[in-house]
Amino acid sequence: MTVGALIEWISSHQLTALSVLVALPLIALWLGWLSKGRGDESPWCIFYSILIYLVCIPGISSLLLFVGRYLIGNGQLYDIDLLIHVAMPLCMIFTLLIIRRSVPLREIPGFATITGFLLMLFGLMALGYLLDRFRIVIFSQIHIGWIVLLLVSFPLLVWWGWRRVRGV
Repeated sequence: MTVGALIEWISSHQLTALSVLVALPLIALWLGWLSKGRGDESPWCIFYSILIYLVCIPGISSLLLFVGRYLIGNGQLYDIDLLIHVAMPLCMIFTLLIIRRSVPLREIPGFATITGFLLMLFGLMALGYLLDRFRIVIFSQIHIGWIVLLLVSFPLLVWWGWRRVRGV
């Protein structure tokens, strides 16, 4: 199954996808009610960790698809699929906010890893975008300070993200 086939499947089964996107924040509310302030203890932190991965992987993927297709590529903004490019990131944000009310996110196993992975992905995507957009003619007209800033900041961002993924 390709990414395009997955997007077509989600678009053709919108009620199922919308049900899942509504269920994830409701599950977070339910877990917060059941854990009653013990969200940082086992087994609740494991449930929260699973829920965070269930909501962050589609949310981050849809954000990366949006950035890749509409900001870097030649896609038109009025052609966006609201379920994929708007509802998935909103579901991720709402679910993380609900979980944060119940337990500090740094207490959730694996949350620092997914945050570092997200930073590393966006840093690499920004670096790829800049390398794609900078041509030799344009590159030579940029002030040397901006070139140095770009060459230093993006590897540092990727390094910092990698350290967060490894949990160091």
